[in-house]
Amino acid sequence: MSIIKVKNLTKKFDKKIAVDNLSFEVEENQIFGLLGTNGAGKSTIINILTGLLLPDSGKIKILDYDIKSIEKIRKNIALVPQSISLYEDLTIYENIEFFAGMYITDNKKLNESIEKTTQQFKIKNLLHKQVGNLSGGYKRITSIACALAINPKILFFDEPLTGIDIHTNQMILQMLQQLRKKMTIIFTTHSIKEAENLCDYVFFIDKGKCFLQGKTNNIIQNFVKQYGQNIIIKFDNPKDTHKIEKYFKKSNLSISKMKYSGKNLQLNVLDPNFGIKDIFNLSKKTSIDVCDIQIKQPNLESVFNKVYKK
Repeated sequence: MSIIKVKNLTKKFDKKIAVDNLSFEVEENQIFGLLGTNGAGKSTIINILTGLLLPDSGKIKILDYDIKSIEKIRKNIALVPQSISLYEDLTIYENIEFFAGMYITDNKKLNESIEKTTQQFKIKNLLHKQVGNLSGGYKRITSIACALAINPKILFFDEPLTGIDIHTNQMILQMLQQLRKKMTIIFTTHSIKEAENLCDYVFFIDKGKCFLQGKTNNIIQNFVKQYGQNIIIKFDNPKDTHKIEKYFKKSNLSISKMKYSGKNLQLNVLDPNFGIKDIFNLSKKTSIDVCDIQIKQPNLESVFNKVYKK
């Protein structure tokens, strides 16, 4: 079920088009990756979806509410902004209490929520420490805790992993994996590796336009069907390499390219199901021993490099 529906969204700043006629949908309990370089339009989209900016045109529905009914939407969404916006003269507890208290008016429920959230992030022993004295990593964790304390149905993350240490980075990624069962997450990043490891669906934009989108696995599978995957076969005897090459040329297998060098034969195979089993069957038929097989499947970054045109 789609929890966010965006159709023909456009936003301009003076004469510059920041978001250019974009349409997409986000499913419930999905991690939706919004990718692009700096200035691609990611933060503009997030600011529109969270009611911080008005669109110039387009239709947006969130939780079945029109974006014009943003007050009804806001109590069910939370934003972790790219820049950390905390009160540095207040403690961690006071910051969470202030931001969560805007939406949770019952003091008992508010305290229960703060207790649960701070346990999740293992910061109970730091609750009364002033935010201004925290490291960048703990400031980011506090910012996320402020958002999660209201238990939102949709969580917006605007490049949350920028400028933090590796330990905090891993902690946040693990937390996001756990949260995917409980809420929908919109995750903006310029890191393709982060998106591939984390996101169910990716939406690449450049200069406000989408040039690639889909479920991560589907994108890679479609890429293999179109461009193939590389397989490197190593033999004991260089002569065997040449024999196998001749065998492949006579076969009906979907091999687009072959290149042999010494004991190695490199294939580019268009059939995504072609793999190790096929090669071992071939080895039995030809009585040629195979020493090693490497299947180099493309990743999301290699797809991006192929389709992205600056």
